Amino acid sequence: MLGVFRVGLGLATAALLTACGTGDGTPRGGGLSGGGGEGNSAGTLGAGGATGGTWGAGGSPGVGGVGVGGTSGMSGSGGACASTEKTAETKKTPTDIIITVDQSGSRGQETKWVQDQLNAFSQSIVASGIDFLVVLIVEAPGGPVGEHPICVPPPLAGPNCGDNIDPSTGSGYKQVNQHVDNHDGWQKVLSMYPQYSSVLRRNANKHIISISDDHSNMTWVDFKAQLLALDPPMFEGFKQHAIVCASGSGLRCQAAGNQYVAGVNDTGGVFGELKNQDFQPVWDAVSQQVKDTTTIECEWDIGTPPMGEVLDKDKINVKYTANGMTSELGRVNTPADCSSAPEAYHYDDPNNPTKVVACPQLCTKIQADAAMMVTDQKIELAFGCESKIAVPK
Repeated sequence: MLGVFRVGLGLATAALLTACGTGDGTPRGGGLSGGGGEGNSAGTLGAGGATGGTWGAGGSPGVGGVGVGGTSGMSGSGGACASTEKTAETKKTPTDIIITVDQSGSRGQETKWVQDQLNAFSQSIVASGIDFLVVLIVEAPGGPVGEHPICVPPPLAGPNCGDNIDPSTGSGYKQVNQHVDNHDGWQKVLSMYPQYSSVLRRNANKHIISISDDHSNMTWVDFKAQLLALDPPMFEGFKQHAIVCASGSGLRCQAAGNQYVAGVNDTGGVFGELKNQDFQPVWDAVSQQVKDTTTIECEWDIGTPPMGEVLDKDKINVKYTANGMTSELGRVNTPADCSSAPEAYHYDDPNNPTKVVACPQLCTKIQADAAMMVTDQKIELAFGCESKIAVPK
């Protein structure tokens, strides 16, 4: 199923315990000594060590006793690799949407439409399970210019045109109270960046929507270059959408928005003809593209060991299942090592890991499987056995 599948952090099954030797000796219960044999009899077999901690520390091997006048007892086997299980959802890539609206004297109808329809637009994205943020750069009521102010009502915005950001996810709504004239929408995206940069998510897909009845004072080439240079790689791969005029003729058009159209064509965004005054199909198309360009994230939280347990980063194993086939993945030390072992994973921090991160080629495979609605898709993380190391190809 697209976007969501179970991540089992360990499996309490025999399959994951096969061929797992003794642990690292961390005291979790020692093996019992075998009793001494009498005469020429051998000592009894030492009992195995107690089961080790499920996050990587195994038990100690038992030690055979010495028979009186006989041979030594055999050493007991060590504690088996224990494992624990918990599940989590794979997250969809979040989306940040930045909107500018021309508030010049001729744009009263468009500003009202944005104000009235932004909630419906956002709800269609919410319904698809995408975590999204809307940054609206427009002047609110009471501003110094006072031309066609916009105040988006709840539930997207907070009361009185206020921000409405979920502190746990960063999703929601922020309004940058700044008047936008007919030529300077892109300039305001750049100049106002310090006022909204703190709410953008680095891992989020970025979409910019420009609405104007006029041309831009900036060229597309200049805007794109300056945007990408603002805070690399914040806007890498962004989509430019525009509701503008294809030509300068028409009741609602002051000039052709050729530069905006160039941006749409360059990034594969959505174009809407402003003179048609039928914005809903354009809004729907943008919403659909947001959904279509959203992928699942290729990293998974390792989690926190239970009280009394210690995570052993060298005793984590990862398995991937799709289409009825399960493969055990190898680990590489750094992202740079992915080039020699593409279908592998690495830790976010090799010394103190908190996440398992798929190498790019493996991530592409996982996302392709998700797009095909593979129903048995899952990632499993098991703790307690020595990690499988990826073999360079």
